Amino acid sequence: MVEENKLLEIEDLIAYRKVLEEEQVVCIRFNSSLKQGNLPGLRGLFLREFQEEHYRIVLDMKLVELLTSAHLGLIWSQKREAVKHGGDIYFAAPGKLVMEAFEAISLTSMMKIFDSVEDALAAFAQESEDSPS
Repeated sequence: MVEENKLLEIEDLIAYRKVLEEEQVVCIRFNSSLKQGNLPGLRGLFLREFQEEHYRIVLDMKLVELLTSAHLGLIWSQKREAVKHGGDIYFAAPGKLVMEAFEAISLTSMMKIFDSVEDALAAFAQESEDSPS
């Protein structure tokens, strides 16, 4: 079962959230760039997901043209938390500028980055098939 896209407004962060129950994955599609002012909203978003025990998260970066090092640091710390609980955080569909930022700080070797949300979901599905029950 798929939960409909829900608009999230947390602090200054606006995003859409879709829970894919069968895959046990939450997709978050940001509606704008990640600027300093919406850092508390991003922190709140992860807090909400972890409180609901959602540790497999796809961040759809298609509409993000800018993000700060503070956002990357927060996402990295939340990734470690997700992994502790058997999950992970994947990036999907980052644009050219975002990919250049990822490459500049060698994030491409530390995070899983996919061309599309569908590719990220397929990777989570493959992971589920490969892991022992």
